[in-house]
Amino acid sequence: MNQSTNQQIRTLMLSLKDFGWELIKKWYWFVIVGFLFLSFTLYRVNQQSITYVGKLSFMTNNDSGGGVSRLLQFAGQFGLGSNQPVASERLVELLKSKRMVYRALMKKIEIEGSEQMLFNHYIDLFRLRENWQEDEKLKDFKFVPKEIEDFNFTENSVAQNIYNQIVFGYLSANPGKNGITTMSCESTSEAFSKEFLIALIGTLSDYYQKKAVEQQRNTYEMIKSTADSVQTALQSAEYALTKWYEDNRKPLAAGTLSAQKAMNKEKLERKVEILYEVLATDYKSLEIARLDLHSNKPIVQVIDYPTYPLPMNVPNKLMKLIVAAFLSMVLTAIAIIFYKLVRDAFAEVE
Repeated sequence: MNQSTNQQIRTLMLSLKDFGWELIKKWYWFVIVGFLFLSFTLYRVNQQSITYVGKLSFMTNNDSGGGVSRLLQFAGQFGLGSNQPVASERLVELLKSKRMVYRALMKKIEIEGSEQMLFNHYIDLFRLRENWQEDEKLKDFKFVPKEIEDFNFTENSVAQNIYNQIVFGYLSANPGKNGITTMSCESTSEAFSKEFLIALIGTLSDYYQKKAVEQQRNTYEMIKSTADSVQTALQSAEYALTKWYEDNRKPLAAGTLSAQKAMNKEKLERKVEILYEVLATDYKSLEIARLDLHSNKPIVQVIDYPTYPLPMNVPNKLMKLIVAAFLSMVLTAIAIIFYKLVRDAFAEVE
C-alpha cells in the first residue's frame, strides 16, 4: 500500500470522525425531530379505526389455460377486442367499473334490521349526512330505485363520491395464476364489508350471463324466428293441400281429374315437401344454436363467501412508532451532515 493510499484513508477516517462528532454535538436535534415525528405518528394512529376485512374468491366455468377466461371474450364492448382472449386482469378492472359498483349498491339489502338500497346503507353506516347539514339538497337525500343512466346531477355527484371512496379506499381484487380471483373489502363497517362483496359478485354474475352470450342469443332468436315463419308457411301449405283433396275427391276417385288440377296438386305437394325440408334444416340449426348458447353461457362460481365474524385489522401502534423513530433519526442525520457540509464550504470561501 503506497503513501498516497494511506493518506486518502487517513483523510477519510478524519472526515468520518468529524461527522460523528458533529452528530453527537447536535444530539438535541434528534430529540426535537424525534419528538415531533413520534407525536404526529401517535396522533395519526389514534385517529385510525379498527377495520373489518371481507374476502371472497371465485372462478368461472369458461377459464382457459394461462388465466385467460372465455367469460371475457365479449369485452369488445369495452374496446378490448372481442376476437382475442382476455386476461383475468381485465376482469378485475371490470369489477371496479362504475356500472358494476353502482348496480351492486342499488340492490336492497337488510342490515341491522333495516332493508334498503346499499347506497343508502352506506350513507347511514359511514355518517355522510354529518357533512351535509349545511347543504339543503343533501340534508334528507336518499337514493330511489331507478336506472343508473337516469341519475340526476345530485345523485351522480353523491354516487361518484361513494364510488371513489369504495374503489380507492376499500375494494381490492387480485387475479390468481390458477384462474381464481380474490377480492376483498376493508372498511370500518363489518356489515358493509360483507354485504357489498356479496352484492358485487351477484351483479357480476347477472351481467355476464346476459351480456357474454349476447351474440349467441341473437343468433338463436334469429333462427327461431325463421323457423317459426317456415312453420307458419308449412301449415298454410298443408291446409291448401288438404282443401284441394276435399274439393277434388270425386274427380280424383273417378279418374276424371283435369291436367290443370293435377298440376296444381303436384305444386301443392312439392311446396309442402320443400317446406318440410327447410323446417327440418332450421330445427337442426336451432338445436345447434341452443347448444352453443348454453355451452358458452358463463357462470361465476363462488368458492368462498365472507362470513361473520370478519377478521379485524387493528392498527399496530408499536411498529408504527418504531418506524417513525427510525425515519426521524435518518432524516435528522442527513440534515446535520448537509448543514456541516454547507457550513464548511462557506468557511473555506471566507
